[in-house]
Amino acid sequence: MNLHVIGAFDALRWINRRGAPVAALVLLMGAGILAHRMALLHLQMMGTPSFPLGSAVAARVHFISYIDTHPWMILPYVAVFGLSLFWLQAREGPRWALWLTFALLALPVAGYMWICFRIGTIPLISL
Repeated sequence: MNLHVIGAFDALRWINRRGAPVAALVLLMGAGILAHRMALLHLQMMGTPSFPLGSAVAARVHFISYIDTHPWMILPYVAVFGLSLFWLQAREGPRWALWLTFALLALPVAGYMWICFRIGTIPLISL
């Protein structure tokens, strides 16, 4: 009976030590989904703009529409992200390598969130 209790405490300790990158990944993906939905809502509220969009804004709108049309493209990225974190934790690599990998793989998500926030802050009414 004590072996199961010790095993449960060891498992809990392993989750506490190793669960932070996975939890951060879940939060990062949640923030990305929230930014994506915010940009889509803003685009729907804006409708067809009566003023010409700049080339950068048009490219951002096209990119968000492309991701919205093809959401399956995110799954391989999330799989590679999660598996690389799991692999680094399973082979007990140094913590700096784990967090460096997380930071480098989080850059595309941060860039996409920036694109979504840029679209979300376009004024609805142009004077």
